[in-house]
Amino acid sequence: MNIKSLFSKRNYIHLYHKYKFYPKTVSTPANRFSHYSSFRHILDYIELEQFDKIVAVASGPSSNHIDWNKNTLYFCCNNALKLLGKSQCKFVYTVNDDFYLYKYLKTFEASENWLTTLFYFYVNEKTRYKRNLIWDYLNTYKREKIEFLITNDSNNLNSKLLNDSLIDVFHKWGYEHFGVNSGFNNLVLAAVAAYSSNLPLASYGLDMGIGGEKYFDVSTTLGKSIKSDFSKTKVLEFLKIIQENLKFSNYSYFK
Repeated sequence: MNIKSLFSKRNYIHLYHKYKFYPKTVSTPANRFSHYSSFRHILDYIELEQFDKIVAVASGPSSNHIDWNKNTLYFCCNNALKLLGKSQCKFVYTVNDDFYLYKYLKTFEASENWLTTLFYFYVNEKTRYKRNLIWDYLNTYKREKIEFLITNDSNNLNSKLLNDSLIDVFHKWGYEHFGVNSGFNNLVLAAVAAYSSNLPLASYGLDMGIGGEKYFDVSTTLGKSIKSDFSKTKVLEFLKIIQENLKFSNYSYFK
């Protein structure tokens, strides 16, 4: 047992979210996404054609400098959700991290600016429990908008078909995805959306430790998934890909 974990406020918040009841705005029966078999179908569902730009928002300090625009669609993850709440702009929320998965499921209150949530991660033995948790939720409950599970797991056909449609785009780019952290996965989803709709893309908050040991709203100790050389190499590899294939502006501090 890691003794330091006993003194981690985040761990106790995580336990609170884990055992908390769902908010009253979560209801039954479930919203099915069984007739959505490609990422393009999701983009049609959120009516992407009404926007003229996509911006990916992670939680790094550079996200404090976003120039908010009602004609832009924002993809956000983790605590960057707070920024979108203040902005009054339309957004897609993406979930990968365990802490924010439970926080989202047990506390998120839908607003008119929220268009959907995408649960996106790679299923293996370590993450299968997460897939099962989300699948049980999606088969039992619903929020105001349809939410989507996107994984490589063939136990659910549509979840895998959605993932396969992302891989089809990756193949066009000559890219093999490895999701090093939530902010990176968020950028990847936003990039596929921009590429599929011929829209310009911008990135904020994917700072990878550049600009200090902090998020946009608090100083903290950043983990290996953000600061490691491996993570930075993978992000740089992808930045090069999208610079070659999209009209892309990188306002994150990491370049």
